[in-house]
Amino acid sequence: MKTRRPLISGLYWLFVIGFIIQITAVGWYFYGVLVPNSKDVLYVHSDVRIFPDSSYTYSIPVVNKDLNIEAKIGQKQFGRSIVFYRNYKDVNSKAWVVLFLNMSQYLIWLLFTWQLLKVFKSLKQSQIFEKGNIWRLRVVAFVVGIAPILELIRNIIYPSLFSENAVLPNHRIAYYYDASMFAGIFYMVIILLVVEIFKFGISLKVEQDLTI
Repeated sequence: MKTRRPLISGLYWLFVIGFIIQITAVGWYFYGVLVPNSKDVLYVHSDVRIFPDSSYTYSIPVVNKDLNIEAKIGQKQFGRSIVFYRNYKDVNSKAWVVLFLNMSQYLIWLLFTWQLLKVFKSLKQSQIFEKGNIWRLRVVAFVVGIAPILELIRNIIYPSLFSENAVLPNHRIAYYYDASMFAGIFYMVIILLVVEIFKFGISLKVEQDLTI
């Protein structure tokens, strides 16, 4: 037991530090998106896949369709692309949806870290089988399962938004995805199985307390 407590305590404080860093990063991201600089009012971004499939050294030149909207795309086949808006009236519904999905992902992962932090706190206090941990682990499972779905929806909507505001000479873009995006469903099932183990442990603890 003595050998386990330092490990659990170390993991707990690691999560504390991680949560502080994460909440700082989320705040910085929100500020950067909503107040990007003096000339822009808002920007949205996503990873995109460039066709034809060929890596390239320099960024693809982008021809903007609107003087109030600037579109950029990064290097490599799987590049980070950004659409900057200089007037709120030019931000269409697709851009607001992409922005909402981006912010939602940051917030739910923040919730994920917070719930795991509380789980490790209960472990640190030797309160392993408590009802609160069941709800916390269910929240963790929900985040792990929903995050890839939100990302997939965003990456389906974003290419058309980018294409409406920019032209890529001799190239086209599509939404970016890979098999790892769907691994969240698998991990969600694993976590829910752990939840069932916790529920069984709590029922045994209750029976033991009644027997005593």
